[in-house]
Amino acid sequence: MPYPDPSHVLTPRSRIRNVQVLYDGGEGEWSLAQLEWDNTTTLGIRWNGDADTPIGNPQSCGHPTCCILPEALASTIKAAVKKRESPLLAAYREMAQDEKPEEDARAWADALIGDAAGAADETW
Repeated sequence: MPYPDPSHVLTPRSRIRNVQVLYDGGEGEWSLAQLEWDNTTTLGIRWNGDADTPIGNPQSCGHPTCCILPEALASTIKAAVKKRESPLLAAYREMAQDEKPEEDARAWADALIGDAAGAADETW
């Protein structure tokens, strides 16, 4: 990746915590993250880098940073980013919230482990 991973943009370290990337457009595009800035949840945005400008923008003393969005804009921008979400990602999020397939898979795996444990006790 020729640009900084948005989840690792933690400058200034004394002010930023709990970065959760909401959107990463990739090389040469922009990223949006929900984060804690001075213990307040807000949004930060930045331009990702590319081959010519690998650190992206903004930056401070050679470290990637983000621009903290005013609260008046944050909810509108967050809603707009959710609308940009790919249909595949939206379907995955919906699927991930359905716990039934996970329960079924766990029961199936447990049954296999039980069968294997029983088979180990058999004498050849």
